[in-house]
Amino acid sequence: MSNLQVVTTTAGRQAILDADLAGLRLKITHVAVGDAGYQPSPTATGLRSERARVEIAHAEVDPDRYQLALSAALTSDAEFWIREVGFLDDQGRLIWLWSLPTGALGYKTAPVRFLLGLTLTVTDVPLGAIQIVDQGQPLDLAIEPAIAESATASAALAAAFTDEGRRGLDRDGRLDALADEIRRIKQQRAQDRLSILGALSERLAAQEGLTAALALAAAAQTEAQAEILRATGQSGLVLVRQYKTGGPEPWDRPLTVAYGAANCHNHPNLPGTMGLAELAVVVNGWYLRTRHNDYVDAMSVPGPYLSTRRLPAPTVPPSVTGSVAQQTEAIRHLIRAAAAGTLPSADAQHFRWDLAYLEVWWEVLPQDGAVGDSFYSPRHQADDTSAAGLLNTIQMINATGAKLASENNPFVPIAVRSILGRPQIAVLRYRILTRTVGTLADRPVASLVDPVDDLVARKRVGTTLDQHIASRRARWRLRDEVADDLMAMVPGLDGDGAILHEGYIEGGVSKTIRRTGSSAMLNAANYSRRAALATSDASGRTDFLRGFNDPTLWAALTTQERVAGFERDGRIYRASWAIPFELILRTPLEAWNPYGIPARTVTGTGSSSAPYTGHSGSVHWMMPAGLAAAPEVHDGADSGRGSVWALDAGGTPREVRASGVRVFLPPIDDGAGGTVSLRTRYPVYPVHHEASPAYIEAMARFAEAEGN
Repeated sequence: MSNLQVVTTTAGRQAILDADLAGLRLKITHVAVGDAGYQPSPTATGLRSERARVEIAHAEVDPDRYQLALSAALTSDAEFWIREVGFLDDQGRLIWLWSLPTGALGYKTAPVRFLLGLTLTVTDVPLGAIQIVDQGQPLDLAIEPAIAESATASAALAAAFTDEGRRGLDRDGRLDALADEIRRIKQQRAQDRLSILGALSERLAAQEGLTAALALAAAAQTEAQAEILRATGQSGLVLVRQYKTGGPEPWDRPLTVAYGAANCHNHPNLPGTMGLAELAVVVNGWYLRTRHNDYVDAMSVPGPYLSTRRLPAPTVPPSVTGSVAQQTEAIRHLIRAAAAGTLPSADAQHFRWDLAYLEVWWEVLPQDGAVGDSFYSPRHQADDTSAAGLLNTIQMINATGAKLASENNPFVPIAVRSILGRPQIAVLRYRILTRTVGTLADRPVASLVDPVDDLVARKRVGTTLDQHIASRRARWRLRDEVADDLMAMVPGLDGDGAILHEGYIEGGVSKTIRRTGSSAMLNAANYSRRAALATSDASGRTDFLRGFNDPTLWAALTTQERVAGFERDGRIYRASWAIPFELILRTPLEAWNPYGIPARTVTGTGSSSAPYTGHSGSVHWMMPAGLAAAPEVHDGADSGRGSVWALDAGGTPREVRASGVRVFLPPIDDGAGGTVSLRTRYPVYPVHHEASPAYIEAMARFAEAEGN
């Protein structure tokens, strides 16, 4: 009996899912064969060269081994090599497909009946949702007609040559002895073959058992490491690279703040780009280290795996009109009002909040070991596209302490994630995307975030709390009452607009997951931190946090098949996990172009003698230099510093500044003899160690000493 590793078609998967959701079982009724050999695709709807289609004679299901044993008999007069096999339901839809570019299952001759004995291995759909409709005719009964046909033909031939046969046998009795010897040799060979096959089968079963046990142990070890990190902290950032010599004191060693919170920096010469260095993070107990990030304003959308769409810059308010000088003064007024919290609603609609988030998931490692970048950066890409190459580089860096100037060296964990009849090797992936969550008109800054008094970061540079909050080193905390609302807008890997409902079977009962404090079903396609059981748990409660009670972890389900899944209830579940990263206040300055500098392919160097001839995706300089009242504070990681020259709509050179996103906008005249610099990036990432027992103990003692 041939063992076939079949492909479940897209139409078949949907038909099985529809039947399962309706509480029905999909009926598989026919086997089709053809003579085309190829690599089967899930998008197939039929065989490429079908030669015969018959009803299933007999079937047996082994759900423990994820196998179906089927038999059928081909009775047509056609002659062909069987290179493709399909299995169809009672509506003629192709559910499973097998084929190989080379090789064949067998050769169908005429008029002999060809007997098919097939074992299907199916691991990606629940066998409980499938019913095989057969003719109740075991394979041995199906063989009998073939024997009868052969016997009839032999009898006719014998009758035609009876007399001559007798004379021939009489003349040469030695033929009988020779035939007997041939039969004896064939019987012995058959017995030897069966003996060898039996021994091989036992060895293969033992090898498969050992492989499964080793895979199970490897998966358990990976999860054990994650359990330790879950017990010693929460989901969040662990570490950023140190960019200073440091000192002997404990606070001289940075955790998540070095020259800035998460080492944030500026690339305003690139539209919609946020400067962000390498990070080490723990999300749901899984540790990874990123490359240099420098991410863009892109959101997850439906479509092919990891599809995204860039977010546009905010539009300029109608109140900004007139000459360049008049527009510049109007922009100053807007920035002053935004900083003071007095911006009129009509103008505040043009100041938009985008929430950046970091999400991780386990992806099935392809056979070629390719792990290309999972999100776009205009400045950085991983220095290798293979898991082996990335690991080799990280081993060299960790062993020697080497610093590679490109900063494109992520640590990509690889692990056994689940057992679905065989080990499933997966790689931990991540990406940083954004999602629009409101404007200044409906969400003032004070309603969203509170500053964090990071004593370690202050102690390192000797600043007061007010000085710290006014610097790049400050980080913020999303207010608890808005964190879940904002993250509920963030789509998982299925993209914006997807709807998925979550439920599990426990004790034979299907239990759905609902929104906290509501009877409504939770949309598990978007990220959630809190959820509720439809019925109380053993402790009499319904509400729960994602992970093992992780207060800073959000989770979402996905249907993306490249995501490594886990099996329960005869179903396969796939998920991703996320943490909020930073709130970005997108301002009209990104699109403001009072000089009318044309959008075109740019030439020139930006100097007064060779000005830029326009602006483009990588040359984003349109802000009049006269807007700023003082020089910007820069860091060594920043690009787009100072001012350049660009030709306006009439061809006149103008001095301009970069127009993209900054941590702080350039300082402007506050109208009272000083300057004001509007913050537009608010790091809100959680920190892993802030849920460690040592940190909690220290904070409790600190609060007690303060009399709180």
